[in-house]
Amino acid sequence: MKHLIYSLVLLFSLCSAALGQDKIFFKDGKIKEAKVIEISSSRIKFKDFHFLTGPMYIAKTSEVDKIIFENGQEKIISRAFLNSMNTMSLGRNILSYHMFDVLYAEFTVSYERISRNQKFGFLIPYSVGFNPSRERQEAYSPNIYSGFGFHYYPQKQKRWSFFIGPEIILGIASREVHYYDYHNPPSYNKKYNYVYAKSWLNNGFHYMPTENFCVSGVFGFGVRYFDYPEKVDGGFKGSLYFSLTLGYRF
Repeated sequence: MKHLIYSLVLLFSLCSAALGQDKIFFKDGKIKEAKVIEISSSRIKFKDFHFLTGPMYIAKTSEVDKIIFENGQEKIISRAFLNSMNTMSLGRNILSYHMFDVLYAEFTVSYERISRNQKFGFLIPYSVGFNPSRERQEAYSPNIYSGFGFHYYPQKQKRWSFFIGPEIILGIASREVHYYDYHNPPSYNKKYNYVYAKSWLNNGFHYMPTENFCVSGVFGFGVRYFDYPEKVDGGFKGSLYFSLTLGYRF
């Protein structure tokens, strides 16, 4: 009778163990009996099912074909699955600083709101201009512009993404010119007020080394308009734009 009881207990234990384990199927043909702890877009954390108090193991998702969980559910580690993991925990708000805009004597930040499906971004830039040298004959007072932009991400946002879309901005500024007449001194300053507008088609990339930090490179081309008739470059002119931005995503 005792042997029968021991046999039943042993059989029940073996059945419980078989039902309680996950199975990881690797692409090289190996099968690992494990307890899966975490699955991300780049790795799978698990423990050896026969040594649950032991160390944590990590496998690359690129090395795994599928996982069969203890409840019988099967998860295929496909490209579509990895892409969904890439966008699963991304925030929809991005605050960015445009580093290269200092080359244009501007301090620029922007806010981008990402759609739920991670395919569209709605951008609002804000910039304040400055004059890097007040010793020049012509001096600019700080100018301000803002506008609206639209980004389309064809393959949705993930670790590496490409985007394209238009951007329109409108700004106001003033320009102070120093005049000096050697024959009729003294010299005097004259201030000009003007408006300007720019319209670009932006192309760029978006890279996320972490979930909250992102880097973007933007190249734009289009037209700009200066309402400044006394300046040679007033009116409509072609325009090129390049910038590198650092962003915080939340």
